[in-house]
Amino acid sequence: MERYRSMIGDQLIARRVMAMEVRSEVKVTDEDVAQYYKSHMELFSARPRARISHILKYLPKTATEADYDAALKEITAVRNEISAGLDFAEAARKYSEDPSKEKGGDLGEVVGGEMVPEFDKVAFSLKPGEMSEPVRTRFGWHLILVRERTEATTPPLEKVKGEIENRIFSELMVSHKNEWIKRIKKDALIDIRQN
Repeated sequence: MERYRSMIGDQLIARRVMAMEVRSEVKVTDEDVAQYYKSHMELFSARPRARISHILKYLPKTATEADYDAALKEITAVRNEISAGLDFAEAARKYSEDPSKEKGGDLGEVVGGEMVPEFDKVAFSLKPGEMSEPVRTRFGWHLILVRERTEATTPPLEKVKGEIENRIFSELMVSHKNEWIKRIKKDALIDIRQN
């Protein structure tokens, strides 16, 4: 047990010495922080959000192109009814084949990138109050109505500066630690003797 304690003590001392030696070499400048912020903005950006309703003409995986063509005619007729004055929520209750039809097609708030790509691309290109043309996905044909939308936002550098400094510092500590260990090994005199 005493030998074990001694080994642990030696390891702790070695780690402290290494941390002190390496830490003294690591410097994070304001320029480093600004450069990291510019090149990694996506890490700090909040994705866009939208409150979306939709109407789905569902098609199974086994659907043929003829099935898709027939469903497109049906969803286009629904879109025409809405354009002529039918309330979107009422149309969803009447025609949609999605469980959200009970809520008038309301999907609630959706974050950009959560839905299938075809749906997401159209939904986040619409303005609030705007209805899409029919959109084809692997689930069938959709009509999408954006009720509200907030754009993606990126916080100012001042708000994330501390987080960036910590990230850079951690990355530099790892690389400097590896370099320090290489230098120590190179300069060390190692004498291996067999009993």
